[in-house]
Amino acid sequence: MKQVFLSYARLDGKKARRLVRDLGTDGRLRIWFDREEILPGMRWRPAIRKAIRESDYFIALLSKESVSSRGIRHVELREAMEVLDEFPDGQVFLIPARLNECPLPIDEMRTLAYADLFPRWTEGLQSIRQSLGVAAKKSPPPLPAKKAATPSAHPRAAVRHYKVALVDLDGRLPELGRVARGLSRAQSFFGFTAAHRPTPRTARKTIGGSAQFYLDGVPDSFYTAIAPMNVDFAVCLTGAHIAFREKGRIVPNYLASPSVKDERVMFVTHAGLREYAEQADVRFESAIAFEVTGQLVAYFLDIDYHDATRGCPMDFCDDLDDLVQGLRAGRFCKSCAKRLRRNAELQTAVEALIAWKRR
Repeated sequence: MKQVFLSYARLDGKKARRLVRDLGTDGRLRIWFDREEILPGMRWRPAIRKAIRESDYFIALLSKESVSSRGIRHVELREAMEVLDEFPDGQVFLIPARLNECPLPIDEMRTLAYADLFPRWTEGLQSIRQSLGVAAKKSPPPLPAKKAATPSAHPRAAVRHYKVALVDLDGRLPELGRVARGLSRAQSFFGFTAAHRPTPRTARKTIGGSAQFYLDGVPDSFYTAIAPMNVDFAVCLTGAHIAFREKGRIVPNYLASPSVKDERVMFVTHAGLREYAEQADVRFESAIAFEVTGQLVAYFLDIDYHDATRGCPMDFCDDLDDLVQGLRAGRFCKSCAKRLRRNAELQTAVEALIAWKRR
């Protein structure tokens, strides 16, 4: 079954539902419609980015009213254009569909053929169906083939989990590949890979005699090398503490911080983590999983870190020694656990991650 991502503006919501209904009558199409697909409690951006990456087609529903507005739809269109670059020339992926006379909102889209759902909706619908390869009436299923089917032209469409990269910035984590494989086997919501990148020279600082990973010194080439569009989230682990510039001064000694340039990249220190794991009587690999789990929950769910130390992955940990309490407990506090229950699928996954290799 082909997956179709439908991008639309809220003011075109009624027409979007009509298009979902009309295209959904064909059993060969699965329409990704955000009002029905985003799981409870999930942040919309990673959910939408994943859906675009997995889809066989992307329909951009356009009108003169929606084209003039900014916001989420332009983010979707930009990401669809990046995915389009991965398709062979001539293969259809992005289909603009106009509801009235309007320009295409992104210059790069102007080379694409578009369908008009006006003045006659049915003619425009037929044009879209032809682009989707389902213009003819649904035929009976073919007899079983004797040879293997041809692989999909869009290999990422088969991936149905969130892809997370664990990146060793110092070459000091030989366990990281084993951690990635173990966390992937422990649940199915996330798929982990391990990678290594050298710490950029411009990101190295020493403050008060302590090594710091300076976020504002990370060059654009670092993010290009990580290729974050190929993953939904990247957790970069460093043996230095995290430092960044705030209100004109450098703030050092943080446990973790998001990138100042790409929200999909998080930097986390493992400085002292072996000692903390020993004090908490847990394995070092489990301590890495604990840190990673907190970052995943913070990014994918609408749950922020709390100032109170509760022995929870979401403890802010002003004193890094407080991390021992969380490692020892190996669970979410009651408040965070209650919010996690809004999304049973993700709750099951993160509980499996935090429990992995604890003993």
